[in-house]
Amino acid sequence: MIVKTPFYLFTSDPWKRFLLSDNKVSYFTLSDNLNEADGYRVCGFTIFNRITFNKKKGICSKRFSGHDVEAEFEGGLSVSFALFKNGAGFSITAGKSFFIRDRRAGEYRGRTGFFIGADAEIVESSDGVIVIKYKNPDRAGFGWNELYCALTLSPNCKINKHILTEGYLDLEISKRSGSSEVVFYMLCDNSFDFIKYTSQKNITKIDQLKKHLKENFLLNYRYTAFHSDDKQLNKSLLAAFSSAESFMMRKNDIPGIWAGYPWFDNSWGRDTFISMPGICYVTGKYEDASHIIDGILEYQNLDKKSPFYGRIPNVVFAKDNILYNTADGTPLFLRELYEYIIASGDYMLAVQKWDRISLAIDEVYGKHKDENGLVRNEDADDWMDARLEGKESLSPRGDRQVEIQVLWFTVLHCAAKLIDFILFSCVECVSSHGLKKESLINKRNQFLKDADKLADSIRKLYVTPDKPFIYDHINSDGTPDLKLRPNVFLAFYYNGIKGVPQIFTNEEKAQVVKLLMSNLVFEHGVASLGRFDEDFHPHHIHQSHHKDAAYHNGAIWYWLSGPFINTMCSLGLQNTAYKHTKRLIKEMLSGDNPGTLAELCEPFIKDEKVAFSGTYSQAWSVAEFNRSVIQDYCGIVPDVADRKLYVEPALPYDVGNVNLSVRYGISESFRINYGFDNRSRVIGYIEIRAVNVVKPVEVIITVNSDNINNGNNVAVNGIVIRVVIRESGAGIKININNREATNLRI
Repeated sequence: MIVKTPFYLFTSDPWKRFLLSDNKVSYFTLSDNLNEADGYRVCGFTIFNRITFNKKKGICSKRFSGHDVEAEFEGGLSVSFALFKNGAGFSITAGKSFFIRDRRAGEYRGRTGFFIGADAEIVESSDGVIVIKYKNPDRAGFGWNELYCALTLSPNCKINKHILTEGYLDLEISKRSGSSEVVFYMLCDNSFDFIKYTSQKNITKIDQLKKHLKENFLLNYRYTAFHSDDKQLNKSLLAAFSSAESFMMRKNDIPGIWAGYPWFDNSWGRDTFISMPGICYVTGKYEDASHIIDGILEYQNLDKKSPFYGRIPNVVFAKDNILYNTADGTPLFLRELYEYIIASGDYMLAVQKWDRISLAIDEVYGKHKDENGLVRNEDADDWMDARLEGKESLSPRGDRQVEIQVLWFTVLHCAAKLIDFILFSCVECVSSHGLKKESLINKRNQFLKDADKLADSIRKLYVTPDKPFIYDHINSDGTPDLKLRPNVFLAFYYNGIKGVPQIFTNEEKAQVVKLLMSNLVFEHGVASLGRFDEDFHPHHIHQSHHKDAAYHNGAIWYWLSGPFINTMCSLGLQNTAYKHTKRLIKEMLSGDNPGTLAELCEPFIKDEKVAFSGTYSQAWSVAEFNRSVIQDYCGIVPDVADRKLYVEPALPYDVGNVNLSVRYGISESFRINYGFDNRSRVIGYIEIRAVNVVKPVEVIITVNSDNINNGNNVAVNGIVIRVVIRESGAGIKININNREATNLRI
């Protein structure tokens, strides 16, 4: 299902940052053209980090369309930067103002300078191509110790002379004839012969490459298309989908999700699986998800003598440099493996990977749980992992964190359901894959028994009638911790998969929300520690403390907005949650990093300016923005493995009417329309149509009755409508207020 989607265009101040990625091994960033993070990078090498035109460095303005960046330099020169997909190269197009007439020489000339670094040297040059050799990559792990870059000009131009001095490549260029613009085409590879041949071939096809670039950009939206009455939301979601695509890169020949630019260019287990729903599932990119799951599962710890036996990696720096120091990475992986299977319908993966799944649960949970069924973890083994000089935890949460216990409860139920898939949906596969029915049944029963005990312990040890109502963690001495942190939101969200029992009641959630709203939740994000805590640090970078002291003790993490919004929508508080989303939209469209979201920011706004910090583009920040729109507000949850589609909207009034197209498994799709009743300010009708289905699908539509009457009440009852759609083109339209349903050839 390919959907035509309009381009989005951002105009920006000179210092704001844009990011382009080829979704493989290279990326380009541009802010003021002076920042150390600017420039073009390939496989850990910096090809250039600054560029000058006719000795002018400054940028006056920038525009970004999602697939290229156009910058206006001093003197009115317009320059566009485009990074082609799949390693096809990088181009810089300088407009007609680049060439200045040299009357003495009788020709038009211009000068360009690239800051390429001291480790680079020119190994071959002609009037059409310069080949540069790079040594000693800035970032290890790509497997290349040297790299070649071929710099080629469009046929209408030639290089009169070049000088390389202290890492600065100065080019004098003249125009031969024809077009008054010049195109620089750069191609990088570890093979000298390959780039010489390919660069000379591709420069003649630069227009075709640019056309393909725009077509590839639209493929970001080929599975999920969204349009609402809120134009700002539409624009920001388009940007977020494009940004999400940029994180799916390859390193060490491993497909993965980079955690963030410019530092976290590795597959981090925790970040990967927190990001998967928003980067792969709600965008319908199940094939990418499958590759990423296989890639990281390859590095599961299989050393029986290791204390981390069975764990999923925390981070893969290289094939021989893997860290396993994460307590939540493994259950997050198992949760998202299950979510992938139900969203894609790929239940054969459960059969193929069952030994690895079972190993992870038996070794990481089964052998490390205490007498209450809780898993003990060290300080900083959770996502709040900052340590001073790698030793002392700066936000200690040992040794039983609430969200990790809830994760394991959820995973145990998910694993039991996977066994059901194996036993009832793939009976013939059991023996052929060396599995035994009786053993699987026993394992399923044990998982459910462990889950029941774990739920009882969570309720007994974490739930309290007094503040904070649900404890953040239990200390190693058995005492509950009283600090207010956002991890309870994570616990609510992690527990929210279909078919998994809920540990906490809506009333308990509402108590927590009321408390944390006044302590943790700011208009533009959720802080990592309550603002009235003695350890609260409102400034991430400050002379009074080490930056990591504030990292999880006051800084706002954009990704936390996702679990917060999820919790609010589950309580029918979506209109309140959307005030929060609006601020994220503002940051997405006009913040310091238009088109994406940073890692974190400071909680207090000064002069209407949000001070971002950390990485300028973070995978889980963008991913949770995407996920919250599609899963929480639109309420779309496909269960292809069980042939169901859940539609449970919690749409804020300000979003208005919504038209949504979603992928259902690998080869099917649906279109869902929500129509608002302006008089009652709630959803008036829902229309669902199968664009393409190959087998009947049960559609389960739930609209909370309290939501119908008042979008700010706790929802405890709901209208549930079930209908089976049997063929492509069939559907149903439901008038919510009148409780009427119109069959559209079901």
